[in-house]
Amino acid sequence: MIKNLFTLGYQGLTQDEFAKLILDNGIKKIIDVRAVPLSRKKGFSKSKLESRLNEIGLEYEHIKSLGTPKAIREDFKLNGDFQEFSKLYLRAISNEKQTLDDLSSKVSDSVCCLLCFEKIPSECHRSIVANEIVKRAKNQIQINNL
Repeated sequence: MIKNLFTLGYQGLTQDEFAKLILDNGIKKIIDVRAVPLSRKKGFSKSKLESRLNEIGLEYEHIKSLGTPKAIREDFKLNGDFQEFSKLYLRAISNEKQTLDDLSSKVSDSVCCLLCFEKIPSECHRSIVANEIVKRAKNQIQINNL
């Protein structure tokens, strides 16, 4: 049976809109893949977000090691080349094989959602993480971008 892996960027969403998307899609666990889980947007910094998610019965996990290193983020802001970004990001997480394997198992066991800021998945590292999880699950997981 093919499992769903959701991805979501909270850019442009209110806390209530975010929670509704999560709940409407049956998501049970949020996996925050931001390098720095802080946000200028109210309610989306790690401790506040985790608290809010726990209040509505959801799990939260932050995996810092899958966040984009600062130098790669800054380079992408300057050149906007996502193909180059992807190459650099994959190199940066090349030592995270066990983390990605563990994440693949979690996705197989529960309805999970990878969380980051960027609204457009094709411009965010979470799509790269999602693809790596699908590879490890031998295509028994499908990606659903919210």
